[in-house]
Amino acid sequence: LNKMSCKLIIFNLTLLQALLQICAASNEVVFTCGGFVRSNVSIDFKKIMVKMLTPEGNMKYQTTCAPTNGYYLIPVYVKGNYKLKLSAPEGWNFAPDHVNLNIDGLTDPCSKHEDINFLFLGFSVTGKVKVLNSPAEITDCTVSLMNSAKEVIESTQVNYGVFEFSPVLPGNYTVVVSEEGFCIKNSISFTLSDSNLALKEPVEIQGFLVTGFMEQNEIYNGGAEIVLYSEPGATASNCDVSAAKGIVLIPENYKYQYSCKILVDSTNVYRLPCVGFGNHILIPTYYHSSLTLEWLPKFVSVVVKDRPVVLQEKFKAVGFSLTGKVLWTSLGDGINGVDIYVNNKFVTRTNERGMYTLSEIMHGTLTIQAKRNDLQFEDIKFSFSAQTNSIPPIIVTKIQQCGQIFLKKLPKSGEQKSRRTFICNHVNNKTVLTTGIDQNGKFCIMLPLGQYICEVEIFNFEKQAGVKVMPDRLKIVVRNQPLPDVEFRQSLYKISGRIYCLFDSGECFDSVIVKLEKFGVGELSRIVVKAEFPNFEFFDMLPGKYNVKLEAEQFCWAVDKIPNDQKVIWRRENGQRLVNIDSQDVENITFYQIGYTIKLKSNYNAKLKIVSIENANIFASFDIAETLSTFCVSKSGSYKLHAESCHIFNEDALIYNTGQIVTLHLEAVKHGVDFKIITPKPDVDFTVNIKSNLFNDPSVVLLSSAVEQYPVKDGHEYRFRYFAETNEKIHIQPASNSFLFTPVSQTVIVLNCTEIAQPFVASAGEYFKGSVSPKLEGVVITVSQLTDPTVHFTLVTNANGDYVVGPLRSLESLQIKAELPGYGLEHIQGKYGHFTAYKLSQLYIQVVDDNMDPLQDVLVSVTGGSQYKSNNLTNERGNFTLFGLMPGSYYVQSILKEYSFEPSSQVVHIEEAKKSEVLFVGRRVAFSCSGFVRFLAGHPVPEVKVEAVSENCDQHQEEGLTDEKGFYRIRGLLMNCQYTIECSKKALNIYPEFINQTIGQMDLVDVDFTALSEEMVSTIIGRVESSSAVLPTLRVLILCLAFSLYFCICGFIILFSVQAALYKKDSSEHPVSRIHLEGGSLFIFPNVPMDNTTYLVKMESSSSFAEFEPFHLPEVQIVANKAVATVVFNFHPKKKQIVEHSRGSYFVFPLLTLFTVIVYSLQENSHGNTDFQHHLLMHFEVLFC
Repeated sequence: LNKMSCKLIIFNLTLLQALLQICAASNEVVFTCGGFVRSNVSIDFKKIMVKMLTPEGNMKYQTTCAPTNGYYLIPVYVKGNYKLKLSAPEGWNFAPDHVNLNIDGLTDPCSKHEDINFLFLGFSVTGKVKVLNSPAEITDCTVSLMNSAKEVIESTQVNYGVFEFSPVLPGNYTVVVSEEGFCIKNSISFTLSDSNLALKEPVEIQGFLVTGFMEQNEIYNGGAEIVLYSEPGATASNCDVSAAKGIVLIPENYKYQYSCKILVDSTNVYRLPCVGFGNHILIPTYYHSSLTLEWLPKFVSVVVKDRPVVLQEKFKAVGFSLTGKVLWTSLGDGINGVDIYVNNKFVTRTNERGMYTLSEIMHGTLTIQAKRNDLQFEDIKFSFSAQTNSIPPIIVTKIQQCGQIFLKKLPKSGEQKSRRTFICNHVNNKTVLTTGIDQNGKFCIMLPLGQYICEVEIFNFEKQAGVKVMPDRLKIVVRNQPLPDVEFRQSLYKISGRIYCLFDSGECFDSVIVKLEKFGVGELSRIVVKAEFPNFEFFDMLPGKYNVKLEAEQFCWAVDKIPNDQKVIWRRENGQRLVNIDSQDVENITFYQIGYTIKLKSNYNAKLKIVSIENANIFASFDIAETLSTFCVSKSGSYKLHAESCHIFNEDALIYNTGQIVTLHLEAVKHGVDFKIITPKPDVDFTVNIKSNLFNDPSVVLLSSAVEQYPVKDGHEYRFRYFAETNEKIHIQPASNSFLFTPVSQTVIVLNCTEIAQPFVASAGEYFKGSVSPKLEGVVITVSQLTDPTVHFTLVTNANGDYVVGPLRSLESLQIKAELPGYGLEHIQGKYGHFTAYKLSQLYIQVVDDNMDPLQDVLVSVTGGSQYKSNNLTNERGNFTLFGLMPGSYYVQSILKEYSFEPSSQVVHIEEAKKSEVLFVGRRVAFSCSGFVRFLAGHPVPEVKVEAVSENCDQHQEEGLTDEKGFYRIRGLLMNCQYTIECSKKALNIYPEFINQTIGQMDLVDVDFTALSEEMVSTIIGRVESSSAVLPTLRVLILCLAFSLYFCICGFIILFSVQAALYKKDSSEHPVSRIHLEGGSLFIFPNVPMDNTTYLVKMESSSSFAEFEPFHLPEVQIVANKAVATVVFNFHPKKKQIVEHSRGSYFVFPLLTLFTVIVYSLQENSHGNTDFQHHLLMHFEVLFC
């Protein structure tokens, strides 16, 4: 086979591969995002641009709004995240400001063809606020905008002396400062018309509120004045400018002048309402009957800048030590360690003799309090003056009593609405004192001197549960000394008894559990009984009524003794014993086993029959309900349980063996649904279709001939029964060629056996005929009926324009519509169902390129009036037509990425019943880049973003996303720009990392990337080379089927018995992987971790190679430290005798014919699997030559 023939074959294969790729990647989906910019006032829509941005802020597309109604339309070629944003003159406001989109092809507004609308809100108004005589720029000041009715419609904050109101609609307005504590000089009024407005005059602030406080005490009790002095140039207003009373001393070094004064109010607060910008000082003064007070501080400095001032430092009038005692009684001993408070402020603590001292007292009334944790005292109030020389003694009024209650067991039920209390009753005066007990049972109570009877509160629900404590009551005597702690403890009791089993069976004893329940509470405890100790005991029981019962579900029991009238089969009653505990333990409770239990649970009512299998004469019947039923049998053995009902149960009969711990389940899996159909005559041929919501299969069809019919008053009655599952929703609908049924259908949700009360009644039907004039074939006729929503027919007229509808129950209330694109159809007056046809107006749109060839898939937007919009893609002829447009003006715009159009948009005037035409000529202004991203094994890599960025063209960026075949296309690349093209998923180890390409005047194709691995692994690839003198004479075609289809041409006789093996260096006895070459010269091992492990690759053979001279099999070491490692084995054994086979060059023709057949078959069956074809061709090229 010469080189020229080989190159020709490769060229043809490469061309075929390119054609397959072009066919596979031809179809793309274009999404559109569109809507309206709305406005309640007149604006110029031409000044508004709608932009689509990437999450990084790069612009993907921009368009203008239709000048007639503000409609816009943007195409989207790649799914992903975008942001829609309006660009308009500064100060124009819209809602929303922007819209974030996640275009996924399914759930977003663009994919669902929903409008994304923006509303124009208004213009902006800006202005300034200035403080009089100040260079400061005011911030955080509230400014309000009022309308002509003096209503505040908006408020905003001033920042650095500037404010802005936005949005504002045209009208008359006034700007005022609405901040509390600001003294305003003026306001600004203006008129807003049709654009943004900057106010020329500022709003001026004359001054600010200054607030301070006086501290009232025993010396000062109101009447003071605050005098304001200001530096030159600083002003104040709205205060008293008359001279201050008394002597006011101005501090040295303050060359300030008197401004005004103000009186401190009754709450000891002073307020100077309008103090201007600058430095000031405030001085307190008081003059009354020649009395003058001294103050701390003597004055306060104030700096007024750009907001009200609140002075935190108070003016305080400053001004005379007395000793007191704390005693047990008026003539008793002093008490040590008592804290003394004056007017709720801690001052000192008493010494060993109960003495304390007060100092720095001012005039007025003092309240002295004494506090110690275990004692209580009365407060002392007295008026202090310069003549006061003693304090009355403080006497103990109450002494603390503490203790604890020990409650070991409390009832679980009931509600403790409050804390438990400790209650003390005074013996003489019947005074009742209480205190709460904490969660640990501890309590403390303050008791006045005297004798008390005390007890712990037991709640009513606890008393009902039997809770008692000892002692029940306790006497406490309170004297002039501390009291010792007291204790209360709970009373508890025991319940015990014994179990007796038939034949003293150890199996019985080991299965019994004794449960203890209390009335009104529930289960308290349980005990497992053993054969070696069949007794049971319950300790720490509260007084009350109890139920002792057994939990041994497979046995039946009698209490105290075995009954004389023992039955063979009966309904079970649980063995239990009621006991009552008052003041002592309860003992000697007994239980006797008398039989075995059968437990049956049914989900529906039925009649149950129980029969002994060993003795058929032993049987009983019971009606069972939708619950758990329990029965007893006195004889051991096997029993058969059978249910009779309208249900179909999971089993026909159930078997029970005595001693089993099991609940038998009788589950109805289907329920009978009975219904009737009445016909006017016998032997009517009809079917009943039953459709279930549980199955997607076709309906179940019941035939009328399959059931019995019975004569009835109105005809003949057919009776059907259909079995359905629980919660199955079935739709029953009879059908006939000659009859209609009433009702048409019935729907039943099956929960139980059901009989449908209303029967289906059959009756004959009617037919309706209509026409279209002039004769017009193919008109779509839709017929419905107001009185019957189930009636719906869709049909077309014949060549004569006629149609027939039926059968129908009646011809009344028919709704008949006629439609045909390009035509208007109206009912003929007086002949309902008959129509006249006339042609409608048309708008024909043609889009071509600059060579006048049609452009397909161009998005054309047509809008008109206030609401009409239509978005369409041109067909393969580059055109489409709109029919039936109302007369008027329409705005038409064409959009296709990478193209600009002349004209870019056009206004078309539509006239009634006439055809208008629009032509757009597109010129290519940008180009695309496409290719595939595949794994090394050949399968595609979907959902990978491929990005192109051009540094020399202002960082212009475009991107595309690979589809399920790994194919991507990046649109909109500009001419003469060099782009760096790369994949976003770095974790895939993409090769090459990037590709640099300069865009000319054509699309870039076959820009492919390979993902070397989905994880950090090494791939070991190798081949076997044989002697050049042997290999050409031993060629054969081998077809190997694995994960992919490969053509391998190899030395067959030499290599068929050779295998390759992979070993770890430290474990050469055990191979990691072994591959039988089986006639192929290439081998690829399964991936190994890229962890720098050393592997040994060597050749092995199961053949003796007797026809060859002695040889050594080669081997080589590989380190797994890179993505791909290659191995080449040179294997050249010498034959003892050489046999030549001459084939010439005829081998290539059957090979080429076979390849052509396979490729044709792949094209027919693989449905565009270009990845598969690509790798087939690639491997064929490499191995063929």
